[in-house]
Amino acid sequence: MKHILMTLTGKRAVLWGVTAVVVLCVLFFILFSTKAFADSGDLSCVQGYEQVLIHPGDTLDTLAKRYYKSYSHITASEYKNQIIQLNDLDSEFIREGIYLMMPICREDVVPGAR
Repeated sequence: MKHILMTLTGKRAVLWGVTAVVVLCVLFFILFSTKAFADSGDLSCVQGYEQVLIHPGDTLDTLAKRYYKSYSHITASEYKNQIIQLNDLDSEFIREGIYLMMPICREDVVPGAR
């Protein structure tokens, strides 16, 4: 009888340990996936956009640095992520001659007034 009680107690300890590990993994995933989503260019702030013609030598980095202060209240890196998301880009490569939409996240900016 004593052996059976020890086995049940051991199984409970293992069950609690596994449960604790699963809960910690879920919390870890939630914390870091939320941070990743926030960094990925959440478009909830976008109030409009302006189309910009891509010229030779333009890159997403140069465009983000050129427009982020005028059009948003976020960093250039976050603004670049918004450009990628808004334009549904698969990579950071852009071609001259195409138009990209620059997200406008500030209430005091009028599209086309730049």
